[in-house]
Amino acid sequence: MKVDTIMNKRAQLIATAALAFVCHGLTAAEIKPTPVPPGEAGFVPLFNGKDLSGWHPCNIAPETFTVRDGLLVTSGSPVGTLRTERMYENFIIEFDWRHMRSGGNSGFFVWADGLPVAGSPFSRGIEIQILDPGFNIKGKNEWYSTHGDIFAVNGAALTVAGRISPNGKRSFPQEERTKPSPEWNHYRLVANNGNLSLSVNGKEVTLAKAASPRKGAVQK
Repeated sequence: MKVDTIMNKRAQLIATAALAFVCHGLTAAEIKPTPVPPGEAGFVPLFNGKDLSGWHPCNIAPETFTVRDGLLVTSGSPVGTLRTERMYENFIIEFDWRHMRSGGNSGFFVWADGLPVAGSPFSRGIEIQILDPGFNIKGKNEWYSTHGDIFAVNGAALTVAGRISPNGKRSFPQEERTKPSPEWNHYRLVANNGNLSLSVNGKEVTLAKAASPRKGAVQK
């Protein structure tokens, strides 16, 4: 897992961002560090592969997020989040993820508040959906897609773009590129001045604009 920030006019990138995972129900997922490609100076690891240094649990049990064999593992139970201790604004973040069984449902937040909204396990922020292709309930391609949706939650705001869900509330991916469990998938998210671009397994698929808030924690 790696991250970099975007300076004005996309000048030299400076590493000052982070990632975390959000659990939805009884699912399990893993993430692993992503090596920095040659020529992409400025990225720094956000997860050290050893412990949860730099992360803060939000309404979860100690066993919800653990480190195993260099991976950050979430059981999905109880439902809750793990967030960065710092707040961030403009950044690029890359990570690999996989669900541990078919139909897994998870996601991660950017520009999230430090505390969950009262009565909810999640903070106000923008969520980027992480779904296994085996997840298939009523409403598929109506109010959710297989993967890569970008949408506002708990009072945040967002202008959806590109392929838009029929209910008008989510940016859908233009192409479904997620590999099914237990294969690994790669996400690259560019967050710049309230705009978001998500690439899945090497191709940009989802866009969103004018987010509010546009500074906050990153959560999983």
